[in-house]
Amino acid sequence: MKLAGDKATQYAEDIHPHIAEEQNDRRSFKARFAGWRGSLLLGCVTSVVVLCLNLGFAGWAAQHHHLHDNQGTLYEGDCTIVRNAGIGFHLVINILSTALLSASNYCMVSKDVPPSREDVDIAHQKGQWLDIGISSFRNLRMVSRKQAWLWTGLALSSVPLHLIYNSTVFLSISANAYDVFAGNGALNQTTTASIQRDFGGESRQSFLRLHEKASNGTLYRLDNSACVDAYATAYQSQHGSVVVVTDDITPADHYSLAYTETVFNPANQAVVGASGFNWLCQDLQHHEYTWQITPCITFLPNVRAQVAANNWTVGGHKVDYCLAEEVAPHCKLQYSLPLILIVIAFNLVKAIILCYSAFAWTETPILTTGDAIASFLRTPDRFSTGTSRLTMHAVRFPAKYAATAPFDATPQRWRAALSRKRWVTGITSYSFALFICVLLLTFGLTLSFDSTGIWGVGLGQVSTQSLISSGGNWYPSIIANSILANLPQLIFSMLYFAFNGIVTTMALADEWSQFATERKGLRVSSPPTGAQRSRYFLSLPYRYAIPFIVLSMVIHWLISESLFLAVIEAFTVNLERDPKMDITTCGYSPVAIVATIAVGIIVLGSLISLTFRRFKSGMPVAGSCSLAIAAACHPPTSRVGWPESDDAASLPLQWGLLVNDGAGARHCAFSSAEVTMPSHGWVS
Repeated sequence: MKLAGDKATQYAEDIHPHIAEEQNDRRSFKARFAGWRGSLLLGCVTSVVVLCLNLGFAGWAAQHHHLHDNQGTLYEGDCTIVRNAGIGFHLVINILSTALLSASNYCMVSKDVPPSREDVDIAHQKGQWLDIGISSFRNLRMVSRKQAWLWTGLALSSVPLHLIYNSTVFLSISANAYDVFAGNGALNQTTTASIQRDFGGESRQSFLRLHEKASNGTLYRLDNSACVDAYATAYQSQHGSVVVVTDDITPADHYSLAYTETVFNPANQAVVGASGFNWLCQDLQHHEYTWQITPCITFLPNVRAQVAANNWTVGGHKVDYCLAEEVAPHCKLQYSLPLILIVIAFNLVKAIILCYSAFAWTETPILTTGDAIASFLRTPDRFSTGTSRLTMHAVRFPAKYAATAPFDATPQRWRAALSRKRWVTGITSYSFALFICVLLLTFGLTLSFDSTGIWGVGLGQVSTQSLISSGGNWYPSIIANSILANLPQLIFSMLYFAFNGIVTTMALADEWSQFATERKGLRVSSPPTGAQRSRYFLSLPYRYAIPFIVLSMVIHWLISESLFLAVIEAFTVNLERDPKMDITTCGYSPVAIVATIAVGIIVLGSLISLTFRRFKSGMPVAGSCSLAIAAACHPPTSRVGWPESDDAASLPLQWGLLVNDGAGARHCAFSSAEVTMPSHGWVS
């Protein structure tokens, strides 16, 4: 059958030589982008696809939607539709940003930081070492300048994406100022003369609108409980002016202006945490002599108690029911063209670097510990000869840890794979970030007059008590507030990658220790041969990678609900736009902050618990140290009597004591031959 196949192939090549050329090209392309290069090519394609989608959206939006102050409106109307559309847009944005940043991070970890064998040899010759299998700033000082520049370009281009991508599309809510009138329920019987007598200015126009709607039968009657529920909101977008109906006003056709509720602006208020609906409880506020300093939200339970007892009063008048007007909401789904252009610019930078890395890069990096072992078995490192049990700590601190100390068969804990500096820095940074969250939450709650009611505000919802202001000096810029709202995202991303590096280091050290208890193939990044296995997601096993990724996604989402961009467009009592009262700032949600802290503590606790696990054996801990890894990869100097092949790296390997390396010496190494575990206290 094979002969027949060969003849058929030869016949096809003779008759149709272009077919053979195409087959060779396909085989060449497949071979060129096998292993880690295939993932790099996928990253290149991903970055280009995301770039095309961003360009397509920018072009479509600019063509179909009028820009005002570099902002466009995708939809205006019902707030529920806007909210649901916003969720959909942000879901798509997070999918695209995750895909783009993942492709970028893969390139940074798999190509720009991992050293080549030449880089490792140069470092060892200088008495230094490099990190294998993890992202490392140490490697940046030793790898080629081109690698360092590419890594820096990818890292810096990620910063703007973290800070602004989620704010390219944002929601704005409408907020109506409104008048509160008091009078009897026969509003449609009121004469124009009495209106001219009782009101002037904007209030007259507002009352005339209510009078017209009463005549048309389009005012809605609300009982007192429904009236309080409808108007006890920070920013009113569903209703306009209202009449509280009472029987204790004479004459019967007389109406009084009980209150004018303006659009609440935290920058213009002396009282922090004001409610935005003080008219509901103004009588209680005056009675308690606290109306100048205490917002209505504090008295809201008392108002509801009055309603239940049928003795609610507004302006001294006992309220029977309300006549309210419903108005068209003006919630908007908007986009910022400058932010989109910034995203496109840095998306383009990433696409160029990723595509260059995929198509123009020819060097093969040492990406995993298995890659390093295979390389050192094929060509032993001459700078680590005679130090078969060298540990990472002996490399770091040669004066403190002897390279030939007696063998300790007691398995160490996982934290032994980390340097003290790295461990302390990681834990301190993460703990400090959680402490800052607690501190800021406490500070925000101390500024609120209703430290209990504020917990009723939903995730990501705007509340007058949780808007950030700065004494009237807050800069109303979409870009500035977007950066502030997304700054925690950037900080958490840096902490996550630091933690990911810690977990990865301990996980690869655990896999390293298993070679002393069982014989198995190497885990490599290139296409596996023989007994070799394909790599994990980089060097982190899926049983750790997947939970940490899920927790990371949850924290990113909770952060977006904890601190968010708040845009409120103001309308006058006559339902006309009032741009001078617009609000652009950031809001925060205490519930979301507490949830973020709780999940963050779970992540921190999980990491600390992992450090107390023990390795499978007492094999010297090499960690990610290239010199310690190389020291364990010296095969016998004479292969006589040893069943080693020319490429032992493709065979099942085990680490242990070689009885005889051909020169009478005894040392430990990886081997496909039989090895024994050194006894406790053994000295080579």
